[in-house]
Amino acid sequence: MSIFDQATPVEKTIKISFFITIFLHLIAVIFSEGHHKLDEYGGIFAYTGYGLGLWDESFLNPGEYPAQIRPWIQPLLYMIPISPYTLLGGENPFVINTMMRLISSIFGLFGIWSLIKIQDYFLDTSFQKKISILVLTLFWFFPYFHARSTAENFGISLFLIALHFILNRKSFLYAGLFLAVCFFMRFQMVTMIGPLILWLFIFKRDGVHQIILGGLFGSALMIAIDSYFYSGFSFTPWNYWKFNIIDGVASSIGEDPWHFYFKKIFLKGIPPLSIIMFASIFWYWVKKPKSLITWLMIPFFVVHCFIAHKELRFLYPLAMFFPLISAVWIERIPKRDIILKIAMTVNFILLPVASLKPAFSAIGLYHFIWDNQIREVQVLGDFPKPLTLYLRDQTITLRKVSKETSFQGWVFSNKFHYFKTLQTKESCTNKYLSYPEWLLNLMPEKNRKRSKVFSLFYCNN
Repeated sequence: MSIFDQATPVEKTIKISFFITIFLHLIAVIFSEGHHKLDEYGGIFAYTGYGLGLWDESFLNPGEYPAQIRPWIQPLLYMIPISPYTLLGGENPFVINTMMRLISSIFGLFGIWSLIKIQDYFLDTSFQKKISILVLTLFWFFPYFHARSTAENFGISLFLIALHFILNRKSFLYAGLFLAVCFFMRFQMVTMIGPLILWLFIFKRDGVHQIILGGLFGSALMIAIDSYFYSGFSFTPWNYWKFNIIDGVASSIGEDPWHFYFKKIFLKGIPPLSIIMFASIFWYWVKKPKSLITWLMIPFFVVHCFIAHKELRFLYPLAMFFPLISAVWIERIPKRDIILKIAMTVNFILLPVASLKPAFSAIGLYHFIWDNQIREVQVLGDFPKPLTLYLRDQTITLRKVSKETSFQGWVFSNKFHYFKTLQTKESCTNKYLSYPEWLLNLMPEKNRKRSKVFSLFYCNN
């Protein structure tokens, strides 16, 4: 007998699992430092710091800022709770970044809670509900994903909150407001919002007008916020469309074939979990074509397959529906206990890795440079692309040197063999190393040569 068939009340499963996921999200907030993609750093983080007065507009993207394509609502949601810290003189970018991850995770937790509160609408049995709750709260990359200050994270979280208001008939006006903010947070979410309104109009017919009214009010509020921060009327959805589609900037970043996501999901989703994801989702779409989940997912997926520039993070919103889908699927397949045990084993191996690992490999290096107020560094090898917002006064002097140089002051290296060279210098002391030395010594030689090993020495000739 499976443990999921035992007579544990669903409400108890919710309480225990949700407290566990709060803990896991806090772990991810603390340890998954840095940015997953540069858009987190050069977009949201840069705009937030600019709005808080930490740096001027020269540190914003020189292409997108004049084009006014980025809505201000997400930076504003960070700026409001962080502003007391900066008003008291705080300027540490790592503290600000941690606060941003915490705020992002709180919204992610609200999204999870909203899905739990509406799961009765999609699930029938106690077994399905328990599976859904456990996957929602313990799926391996959810804590990491929710700690990211990305529009995809905020967009789907706000969408799920709106869905909770609609399906539980809490407030259609508030639902419309949240949907408007969701759209301005991530414009591509229109491929979920549109099908939702259409589904409600076909199958429900109640509340649609109130949702639209709330959406209009929310949109007016978003336009007012953007116009205020851009110092003049600004309609960011049109600006975004013109900049990326009409002017072709998005395509110039890179184009991928329509089937790009199939390979990426299979590999990055980690087999066998990615196989389960594919099998359950396509099974659900075929078996339940009238389900709201199907209506939300298919248009979103198809449209993203035909958008030229593709990144796996663009599909993260779809992953939030996987727990409900997998719960229905797993109950109806043979040998479900074996599949559950395999999936749980793989998931619980990946969960701590994803939550504890820094999102940006060089973040520890920048942390050390900030803490030690380092302004000038000799570079042996190649320094990571300078991310100036992580530096004091947003600047650092880098001087390229060779192994024959007479080292003086701070010296950076990015390869293991450079590290060993500096270690032999009596006048140089290792102060920072991105990996424990014992771990580097255990690595096979070819792995050490291939790996980026960041180190900082202080040399005093």
